Amino acid sequence: MKKIMSSKAARIVAMLFALLTGINAHAAQVRAWLDRNSMQLGETVTLNVEVSDNAGAAQPDFNVLQQDFKDLDGAKAYLAGPPIMVETAANPGGLPIEVFDGFRNAYLSDRSQFFLDVASGPFFGFNRPGAKVSQGLIQSWWMQGMLTGHKNAYDCIKAFSETDFTADLKTFDVPTLILHGDDDQIVPIGASAQLSAKLVRGAVLKVYKGGSHALGDTSRNEVNADLLAFLKS
Repeated sequence: MKKIMSSKAARIVAMLFALLTGINAHAAQVRAWLDRNSMQLGETVTLNVEVSDNAGAAQPDFNVLQQDFKDLDGAKAYLAGPPIMVETAANPGGLPIEVFDGFRNAYLSDRSQFFLDVASGPFFGFNRPGAKVSQGLIQSWWMQGMLTGHKNAYDCIKAFSETDFTADLKTFDVPTLILHGDDDQIVPIGASAQLSAKLVRGAVLKVYKGGSHALGDTSRNEVNADLLAFLKS
């Protein structure tokens, strides 16, 4: 059986998972470290975790993580993220800041309803005609949202919309597969994957026709097949 993730990458994931899912007083440092290094990880790794804060947590050993990142080479990577989402002078095709202000207002107005509306509508594409709606997925996503910290989830809106990965994407020097649905209502493909594919040297862009933002749920069989084929290439 082919080894998909190296021991170093596994240790990185384990440490980050422990840091981010635990109660961590050094959340700001973890976020800053990830900003500097996460785009450089040439491995197939998925993190979907929440940073929280607590005064009793231990200082994370960033030196160990940093060395592991430096030692990784020749790996394959995949990503589905934009250079930057918000409209700026350098990114005139981005979404107006008012879109994200709307997210913030809706979140502050009724946090529970916000998570329910996003899951019931654009996130999985359940608002499209003929969509096969899964109440289980809706309730699961709502529950995950409600388990996040109030401030963390609010701050996340700014982080995912205004963080600029343009320079990071240009440094990629490993085979890269970019996956995106052409009906992603959360991160439109024209302002994200299509731009990323131009910034990453030699990147392969795989577009899922009618694919939603939640490809891992709504197109999981196709995604798994494409990832395995890419890893074997």
